[in-house]
Amino acid sequence: MKQRRRGQAMVEYMLAVLLCLAVSGLISTQMKKGISKIWKSMAKDIAPPCPGCTPPDELN
Repeated sequence: MKQRRRGQAMVEYMLAVLLCLAVSGLISTQMKKGISKIWKSMAKDIAPPCPGCTPPDELN
């Protein structure tokens, strides 16, 4: 009986670790997307050669 409990604890531990990895991966991905959007909008403001010019096509 003791062996089964230890096995169950190991399975629960692995599930908890996998859950933490999945959540942290999801948060990381969403943060990267948000930061990318911010940098792209800033680049659109900075990249044009003059204030009234349109930004380069690579930024659209």
